[in-house]
Amino acid sequence: MRPGIVIFCCGNPSRGDDAIGPMIFDRLQNHSGKFDAVCDYQLQIEHAFDLADRECAIFVDAAIGIEAAFEMKQISPARDASYSTHALSPEALLEVCERVLVKQAPKAYLLGVKGESFELSEPLSPSAWNNLEAAWVFLADFLTSKCNLGKAAIPG
Repeated sequence: MRPGIVIFCCGNPSRGDDAIGPMIFDRLQNHSGKFDAVCDYQLQIEHAFDLADRECAIFVDAAIGIEAAFEMKQISPARDASYSTHALSPEALLEVCERVLVKQAPKAYLLGVKGESFELSEPLSPSAWNNLEAAWVFLADFLTSKCNLGKAAIPG
């Protein structure tokens, strides 16, 4: 049986601060099997099957246009313009999940981590490193307190 939680980490490690999602994914690799982690450049329709029979989904990605180091918000299924492209928004993926699997999508959250520089072949910016660290501490606490995984499930 699959774990009840799936964490999607999106981004391109070759595009500066867009590496935030894959870097979170790398930190999740030593987990205890209490959740699944998926890493990809962008969300695709096929990822709807990763949502099947889950209680909770967390989407982690670099974000622009937010003031704080990171922002966590609950999201709901919604058809949007991304539905007709190769990449989907998390909300559109949840909507595809409901239509394809004919069951309610799991409770879902979007963790956006503030990024500033997304140039090809650039490293993570110093401010993105700080934002990543703050978001990691928050995510570890969220998983242990809100998702009841316990401290042993979250890598340090």
